[in-house]
Amino acid sequence: MDYFDKALKLQAATPHNYLSTYDLIVVANFYFRLHNIKKARTIFLKAAKMAEQTGDEGGIVDVYIGLAHCADVEHDYSRAMVYYNKAIQVAQKANNYNSLCATENEISWDYFVMKDYDKAWLHSKRATSYVKADSSILAYALSTLGSIYREAPNSVMEKAGLKPGQQYEKSLALLSEGLNYGEAHRDFDLVNESWRELSLTYEKMNRYADAFKAYKTYITQRDSTDSLKNEKAILLKEAQLNYSHKEDSLKYNQNITNAQLKQKKQQSYFFIGGIAALLVLSLFIALNYNNQRKSNKLLAAANDQVTNANHELSEQREEITAQRDQLEHTLANLKTAQQQLIQTEKMASLGELTAGIAHEIQNPLNFVNNFSEVSIELLDELKEEARAGHHEDVIAIATDLTQNLEKINHHGKRADGIVKGMLEHSRPSTGQKEPTDLNKLADEYLRLAYHGLRAKDKSFNAELITHFEQSLPRVNIIPQNIGRVLLNLFNNAFYATQQKRKIANEDYKPTVEITTLLSVDNIVIHVKDNGIGIPDTIKDKILQPFFTTKPAGEGTGLGLSLSYDIVVKGHGGNIAINSTITEGAEFIVQIPYFVT
Repeated sequence: MDYFDKALKLQAATPHNYLSTYDLIVVANFYFRLHNIKKARTIFLKAAKMAEQTGDEGGIVDVYIGLAHCADVEHDYSRAMVYYNKAIQVAQKANNYNSLCATENEISWDYFVMKDYDKAWLHSKRATSYVKADSSILAYALSTLGSIYREAPNSVMEKAGLKPGQQYEKSLALLSEGLNYGEAHRDFDLVNESWRELSLTYEKMNRYADAFKAYKTYITQRDSTDSLKNEKAILLKEAQLNYSHKEDSLKYNQNITNAQLKQKKQQSYFFIGGIAALLVLSLFIALNYNNQRKSNKLLAAANDQVTNANHELSEQREEITAQRDQLEHTLANLKTAQQQLIQTEKMASLGELTAGIAHEIQNPLNFVNNFSEVSIELLDELKEEARAGHHEDVIAIATDLTQNLEKINHHGKRADGIVKGMLEHSRPSTGQKEPTDLNKLADEYLRLAYHGLRAKDKSFNAELITHFEQSLPRVNIIPQNIGRVLLNLFNNAFYATQQKRKIANEDYKPTVEITTLLSVDNIVIHVKDNGIGIPDTIKDKILQPFFTTKPAGEGTGLGLSLSYDIVVKGHGGNIAINSTITEGAEFIVQIPYFVT
């Protein structure tokens, strides 16, 4: 490599190109295998410049792939993708199917490592579509596709037209195809990679005996390959040492001859040199004195400049420190304000919930009061009839009293159930998921949101429509948090219909509809209203923190943002929005379920 560095320097000193793009790529790959990534990247960049000057499209593709490999080793996948895409652009123009297949396969493997299996599958399918590519490159692409099918999520299975469990058989078939090619063509790297990936696929299928056998074969093959590589390296090193020994011997003999010739010349010029040395020494002493004086002056000036620079640096350091402290203080204030806004949103939700509870519990209490008053009057009549000896009337009144007491007991239990249910939903969240009846939870919060709004606006009325899936399983959720999500969606729906009622004609009837459905692996909740709708221009913003369409003082802009975090980050679900302006909006909540 030292000789190559010397060659690079000579190349830089002459306008002629004695080194080809291929030469540079070979040496860059050698440095890459030695894990000297910085040196490899430098030589790849020189190769790229040379390839562009000479119009070497194949060389340009190889250089871009090499630069992408350097980025992969440093886990800088975004930069690697830039180089891979450049390689694809050049290869497409040149119809270079080998480079297209290899590059798409490298991109697929990067996405596989990043666990973005949808993109990994897409690029792997592209790689395997280049049937005109060399069979060895296709074999690697098929092996990569086999690894992707092993880890494939449902989204990839649907695109591939596979049913649950079929992806493992597909993975085995593709990996086995790559293994067969590697063994037939003695491609040990492909053989080792195929055995390793087969072991992981067998493990996914719970075929542990096959997984162990495949892994054992992988270890044996890998050690055998490494041993062969080590033997080659030892032989190469021995040859290099023998060559160096001979080279040193020749240099030693040459040095002895040169020393003898030099000694004779020195004896001839020694006397003349002595006289010249005396003259030079005298001149040197005179010049040194003058130079010393100039050096002292320059040193003093330099010291003054260093002192001034240190002073300026000290002032700049103090200024930077002050700015940093100010920024930290500002950040602390922003965090405090954020927490206060979040607390404000929670308190606003609590206020609406409390109003709904009060209105909901008022109905059974009214029944209890009314039947109690009627029962007191009946007791007075009972006493009069008893004194008069009207036995049949006494029995009739007693029967009425019994019915009244049963109704008082019924509505008392209803009020008790409401209180217990609200205490259950309003208690502090433990963060633990528990099996929950979503139909019941949604129905309770729909009624509470409606009565909460009517407590503030007595004139407001709306039609509540429920379509609950009766076979809906209990789902593992944090009920307090999902309850807060439903309350936010219902409040927004009622608010939208209330606003539309102000501008609509007399035939308009506010309607809020909730539907629960069971899909393949999700429980889906639809909350739909016929209110003012959401403009398309703000659909993408409506779930962002602090964004609100309500007038100042009526909303914090955190309700839907907190709801999004609860559903997506807390439960692994999703929230989607469908809306038509002036006709209404529909929020679709998807929550993964686990049947209990």
